[in-house]
Amino acid sequence: SPSTPSRVLSKRQQGKELSLTPSQERIIKGLVSGKEREQIAKEMCIQIGTLHSYTRDMVRDNECNIYQIIFRYAKERRSR
Repeated sequence: SPSTPSRVLSKRQQGKELSLTPSQERIIKGLVSGKEREQIAKEMCIQIGTLHSYTRDMVRDNECNIYQIIFRYAKERRSR
């Protein structure tokens, strides 16, 4: 529904584009497609701890939680 973003994201987050490294984007794509974190790490040839570090960094850099990042990523992909 059109009102969903305002309930999920702050006004500041709504106007700000996501900032993701290529590795972080691969993680988000995997999560969006329903993959488990362990599977994503294996496909990327990284340890699960490294995947958690990438996830922590993207949450910090984008000032929102992982669910908001997934929501914003999906929204940005639809609008392209």
